[in-house]
Amino acid sequence: MDVLKRETIISLFFEQVKEFIENSIQPNYKVEYNVKPSNSIPYKVDYAIYRNEKRPVFISAINSNLSASRTTALYIHLQKIIFKCFTVAVHEDFNALSNADRDSITNVIDKQYTNFYDFKERFESYLENNVA
Repeated sequence: MDVLKRETIISLFFEQVKEFIENSIQPNYKVEYNVKPSNSIPYKVDYAIYRNEKRPVFISAINSNLSASRTTALYIHLQKIIFKCFTVAVHEDFNALSNADRDSITNVIDKQYTNFYDFKERFESYLENNVA
């Protein structure tokens, strides 16, 4: 029963992020889902928001150490190939990540939200004020 509860919570996190993007962001911006920003690596970002075609905003929903590690690898690669973008991570629970994954992702992400509720409250303002 505990496993089912955890799976439900995890699926709600991704659903909440998707619903927020669809209802609050997509009406005002071009949004794409499951975007592969570079053909040279296999990882995808969950969402790409195009306000400025030259600098998309990539959003990754992070719910585990594995997703944090993959996101870190993707964004390090994008920095190496000088791919201009803004990177955002929304965490299900930032404190649940290992210290190593927290440190690694913090060093490569432009903006992080430690939980969905902060993301929901503050992301639209961040997008308007910081991403030209």
